[in-house]
Amino acid sequence: MIINRKKTTSFILILFLFFFGLDWESVQLMDSNFLSYSTNQQVYLMMGPLLMAIAIFIWIGYLAKRWHQFNWLTSCLLFLVCSFATGWLAAEYNDFVDTWLGQQFDQSAFLDYLLAFTGAVGEEVIKLVLVGLLAHCLNYKTPAQLFIIGCLVGLGFQWVEDLSYVFLAENLDDSLVTAITRLSNGFCSHWVYTGITGYALSHWFSTDQKIQGPKAIGLICLIILLHFIWNSPLSEFFLLPITLNLVTALIYLTIVLILDHQSINPLFKQQTLIYFKQ
Repeated sequence: MIINRKKTTSFILILFLFFFGLDWESVQLMDSNFLSYSTNQQVYLMMGPLLMAIAIFIWIGYLAKRWHQFNWLTSCLLFLVCSFATGWLAAEYNDFVDTWLGQQFDQSAFLDYLLAFTGAVGEEVIKLVLVGLLAHCLNYKTPAQLFIIGCLVGLGFQWVEDLSYVFLAENLDDSLVTAITRLSNGFCSHWVYTGITGYALSHWFSTDQKIQGPKAIGLICLIILLHFIWNSPLSEFFLLPITLNLVTALIYLTIVLILDHQSINPLFKQQTLIYFKQ
């Protein structure tokens, strides 16, 4: 009874985050200049983020099916929920922290780095909390399950954030530049970060938390560090953005290879299920 009550509470919280986020994003759209553009202009601006989200979603769905985790319908429903459950919360958090820190430090050089750090920590923690809530409701604990959920949470966060930046740009030219910039950086962004942190979170459910716990914390802190560097003025250094993307992609692909090996090795798969209390 206690477990069902906890799951019910988590489910209600997820629904609240989703419906409140859907309303919040709708209000942002209505207040933007985007609706003043012609239909063709609106389609062109939205095409990049939408096509990128579809391509990445197909990849995530392929992995979920290959690893026998959940079907396409479940993936679609999770993606829909994830698209509106966290973005608004991160935006409100960032606005509050930016305002407060701006009052404390004015326009000091240190402020840019501090905002980059608080933004990275806040966004990654908020997304990871949703991963945990979904995992709790669905009783998902294995690395493959939380990795897929993390990718869906990150992708939902990412494509709505991309569209929000396009919608809130001051004019058509800024919207176009924003759409191109977000598209160029989108294939190694939030969906990759949260997939990795979701994989790390799964190790909290292992039977050997004394060993796996520090590893999970270390991996999550590494992603926050990479996110912080990307947000900070350090990313303006020559070749650093490419280096960050390569490091992030290498971590992601390493995890994919590990999970793929587990999915095709029956003995290792059975050991994994026992290890993660499935």
